[in-house]
Amino acid sequence: MSARAAMWLSPAQAADPEPNRAQASEDDHTGLSFHSGRFFRREAMRDDPDNTVTPAEQRLIGQRAEDAARTRLAERDRALAGLRELGAAVRAAGGAG
Repeated sequence: MSARAAMWLSPAQAADPEPNRAQASEDDHTGLSFHSGRFFRREAMRDDPDNTVTPAEQRLIGQRAEDAARTRLAERDRALAGLRELGAAVRAAGGAG
């Protein structure tokens, strides 16, 4: 049998070996869950200081949301007042109503 035929007939070899997985110590399971013989990181337990919103930033986000809501309401009130004035002008001209 040729080398090429032997290669095709031999048991399948993984092209990419299994990646090295970080081994967790037996005592440290705070951010890990264990399933099917493997450890998985609990996403809810992840603490990333670069992407964590601080309480001060949360207050700022809340304040900006309130300001945006006030601005939207004021703009709607201005638009409604303009429509009322337009309706009154049309009625005064005798067009509708």
